[in-house]
Amino acid sequence: MLVSDLLTVRYPSGDTEFRMSESAPKVGDVLKRNGDNWIVEEVVETIRGTQITLRPGVKLTDDKPDDDKPDDDKRLGVVAEP
Repeated sequence: MLVSDLLTVRYPSGDTEFRMSESAPKVGDVLKRNGDNWIVEEVVETIRGTQITLRPGVKLTDDKPDDDKPDDDKRLGVVAEP
């Protein structure tokens, strides 16, 4: 799925994050945001961009240091599957 302009990320707390991105995650993807893992619960494309809704995810169990994981500020993408 390609995003032409704006990606709106909605957290259960009501917080909202806006990002420019060339791609959007799929439902079920696990993202690392703000030091926590989040599962993509919903993806909706609108005329103003793509909106994704997140729910709390599981802790990563791998032993990789954070330096080996993708930097979500540079690329919004999948970090790990539960």
